[in-house]
Amino acid sequence: GDISAFTLWKELMAVATGQQLKLYSAEGSLKQQFTVEDEVRDLTVGGDGWLYVLMPQQIDVFDSQRKRTRSWKACDENADYCGLTVLGEQVFVTDAQNKLICNYRTDGNFVKFIKSPHGFVVPSYSFGITHIDGRVYCSNPGRHLVEVYDAEGPYLSSFGKAGTGEGQFSGCCNPVYLTSS
Repeated sequence: GDISAFTLWKELMAVATGQQLKLYSAEGSLKQQFTVEDEVRDLTVGGDGWLYVLMPQQIDVFDSQRKRTRSWKACDENADYCGLTVLGEQVFVTDAQNKLICNYRTDGNFVKFIKSPHGFVVPSYSFGITHIDGRVYCSNPGRHLVEVYDAEGPYLSSFGKAGTGEGQFSGCCNPVYLTSS
């Protein structure tokens, strides 16, 4: 099937296709596969070394032995999660339906909603999020922005604008995905 998400986890590559999570060795051989409850939207590894699996209305967490250790449902029945990042003990999830960021602790307890001071405009499932150097970076694709938040959630700044030049994003829905290096 189509790959919906992937990440490196321990000595493995975790790849999601629909509801299937497949773990491959560095050489490309399939080591393990299992099914999760819904379509996987994103994967990331937390500082605890555990795998966080994002579905439209749920987050599952797998330990280093590949056992599901916890799972929690979205705090809103209309949620439609797109992307996630784990920064320390904080989990940040983008919600395309409600046009906000949901902030949880790694134990699954809800902390707060984070709204954009510009208003998130999400015309498609292109609502990326990552973290770099203790800050959270989130796309605001309908506004052609990348917004920056601190680890506790307050807005710090943004960059980008519509266009085709340096520091600009073209099309209706960009930037799409964000990653740290």
